[in-house]
Amino acid sequence: MVHGLLDVAVEEYTEWQRSWVSNESFRDNINKARDVTLENCLDLMQIYEDQDPSFFVRHGVKLGAARRFVRDIGVWVKGRGEVSETVV
Repeated sequence: MVHGLLDVAVEEYTEWQRSWVSNESFRDNINKARDVTLENCLDLMQIYEDQDPSFFVRHGVKLGAARRFVRDIGVWVKGRGEVSETVV
C-alpha cells in the first residue's frame, strides 16, 4: 500500500526515479511516465499490480524508463517503510 494522496505519491515517486539518473532524455521519459499515469487517473498500486510497461511505451515512454517506472514501485515503497503484504 502507498499511504497518502495518490497523485502526490506519483509525484514523489517520480522525483525518486529522477534522482537515479543524470541523462536529460531519461529524466524526460520519467516525466512522461508520470504524465501518462496522472492523465489516465492511475495510481502506483494499479501500475504495480498490472506490471505492464508496454502501456507506457504505447504512450511514448522509452522502454527502459517504462520498465523501471513500473518495476521499482515496490523498492520505493519499501524504502519509505510502507511495506504491506500487498507489495513485497
